[in-house]
Amino acid sequence: MTTLNPPYDYPQLAESIIQSIAAIAPAGDYIFRGENEYREEAVKSGLYREYENTPILSEIGIDGIQEAELAIARQHDGNATREEHLLHELQHHRGKTNLIDFSESCLIALFFACDGSPNTDGRLIFLERNTHNHIITKPTEPSNRVAAQQSIFVSPEAGYIPMSVFTQIPIPKEVKHPIIETLRIKHNITGPSIYNDLHGYVTRRELTHQTLGDVARGISFYNQGHYLQAIIAYDSAIRLQPENIAALLYSGMAHFHLNLYRETIDLTTKAIEVNPYMKEAYNLRGRAHAAENDHDTAIQDYGQAINIDRSYVEAFSNRGNSFYRLDKFPEAIADCNTAIDLDPQWAIPYVNRAAAHYYSGAPREALADLDRAIDLDPNLGAAYYARSQVRQELDLPGSDADLEKALSLGQIIQGD
Repeated sequence: MTTLNPPYDYPQLAESIIQSIAAIAPAGDYIFRGENEYREEAVKSGLYREYENTPILSEIGIDGIQEAELAIARQHDGNATREEHLLHELQHHRGKTNLIDFSESCLIALFFACDGSPNTDGRLIFLERNTHNHIITKPTEPSNRVAAQQSIFVSPEAGYIPMSVFTQIPIPKEVKHPIIETLRIKHNITGPSIYNDLHGYVTRRELTHQTLGDVARGISFYNQGHYLQAIIAYDSAIRLQPENIAALLYSGMAHFHLNLYRETIDLTTKAIEVNPYMKEAYNLRGRAHAAENDHDTAIQDYGQAINIDRSYVEAFSNRGNSFYRLDKFPEAIADCNTAIDLDPQWAIPYVNRAAAHYYSGAPREALADLDRAIDLDPNLGAAYYARSQVRQELDLPGSDADLEKALSLGQIIQGD
């Protein structure tokens, strides 16, 4: 297999691959299958794979094995009167049958070729419909997931489809994630839309387990302050499961701590597309916009977070800070008041309210807020720095000591 290396523009290459596949696969002429691991071998049914190296296959054949399986399955489902329906139900629930899943959609098959196994190439298989129509069946009572996947089944007489009768193209591992992203953005094809029932979730449970393992590894790095290593772990999770909102959010947080605000905005936007009610993603995206001095947009994001949760203290405090940056002092004070009412023991809203008081011409009120913030958090450098300024303006003692303390603690960004 050929390995792709930079300077390839992988998103552009992904779009090119999708367009090329669509162009050579006219609707109705082919059916398609995507496998996330490339093989130079026949396409085999699950039942054939299970028995291909056993004497029973040569003795009674694949049809005989399937009939024995069906005889037992019928005892568990009294409603399955038709063999075809029973076979389709078994296939749906990952039973072993002589059916091979294909799709009438080349894009859905392409999703399967890219979903999972991010470190290996995949393959996309084309099978001519008319030539093989005698072994193709379409579900007459499709489940939601079968319908979503535009599933169609092939029942090969020998248990496998030889390579000589189908066409396949490799999907390089480097473009798997860009293809998944393009399918999500431009064609609304995602894991949840393809596996759109609880059994589909169970089918992908191992993938979710692997993804959350990478997220846990990233959180461990993040908590140690190793943000770059955390991002690498989160990226691994996102390649496995691009719609995993935990991976997207935590990666956004790590990027934020490295001052990579554009990347934070992109990641939180993707998380919001997956879950429009994720208040933490709106709040973090607002912080990234604020860090870029786009406080109007930040205020909109904080407002979305507050609409989702009226007790979201961080969003009120952060919005107050952005209002202050825009010289909207009454609005800033009102939001900080709400934050303080919600959590009187959190220091940050007092610092944010102090800034609004100070620049609106109320330095004594600002000083009281900063005293309270320092009482609550004696290591809050921003509070000491602000208090040194206020004390200097009011000609009060302690300004130099506050400045020294702030410098010893380092710069701390307001907001959370």
